[in-house]
Amino acid sequence: MRRFPGKSGRGTHADCKKIMGNVIILITAGLGVGFVAGFLIAKFYYKDNTSKKHLEDLQAEYKEYRESVREHFVDTVDLLSDIDKTQQKLYRTVASGVRELCSNDENSDGLLTQTVKTLAKPGDSDKEFDKKPKDNL
Repeated sequence: MRRFPGKSGRGTHADCKKIMGNVIILITAGLGVGFVAGFLIAKFYYKDNTSKKHLEDLQAEYKEYRESVREHFVDTVDLLSDIDKTQQKLYRTVASGVRELCSNDENSDGLLTQTVKTLAKPGDSDKEFDKKPKDNL
C-alpha cells in the first residue's frame, strides 16, 4: 500500500487536497471532453438524419409532381380526343345537311368541299375532303 509522504509516513491534509484537486480536474476535463465529443457526434448524426429526411421529402414531392403531370396529360389527351370526335360529328352533320338540302343544286359538290375546307383543321390536306365521312364514331 502506498503511503503519502510526511514525517510519520502518513499523508498530510495538504497532500490529500492536492491529490483530490488533481482528481477533480481530471474528472472535469474528462466530462468536458466527453460532452464536446457527444455534442459533435450528435450534431453530425442529427444533420445526417435531417439531410436524409429532406431528401426523402423532396423525392416524395417530385413523385407527386410527376404523377400530377401524368394525370394532366392523360386528361388533355382525353379532351383532345373529345374535340376530334366532336369535329368529325360536326363534319358529318354539315356534309349530310349539304347533301340533303342541296342535292338538286349544281353547286352542291362545290359547296360541300368549301364547307369542309372551312371546318378543317389546319394542316389537313385537300385529299381528305374528297373522302366520304367516317360513320364509325
